[in-house]
Amino acid sequence: MTKGIYQIKCNVNNRQYIGLAKDIEKRWKQHEKALNSQTHENSKLQADWNHFGADKFEFSIIQRWKRGEKLEDLEDIWISQLEPYYNIRLGKRCKK
Repeated sequence: MTKGIYQIKCNVNNRQYIGLAKDIEKRWKQHEKALNSQTHENSKLQADWNHFGADKFEFSIIQRWKRGEKLEDLEDIWISQLEPYYNIRLGKRCKK
């Protein structure tokens, strides 16, 4: 079980999604299941997944959590730096 910040990247257009999870491997399986069943809540990510195919996407861990760090703050830093196309919000956390 890995806790930290992860990225889903389309290798065709270099668009990214940045997320946080207390169990990154489990979270990836949730994303993959939703994308494969065409029920993912992120319509832009779902559209590219459908168009390009699962084999064109890469999942990676971009920062592992260290004691004392706040996952939400780490996610905000990465979102602000990378400005990922697939993320619904950019910058500081907001309520959905």
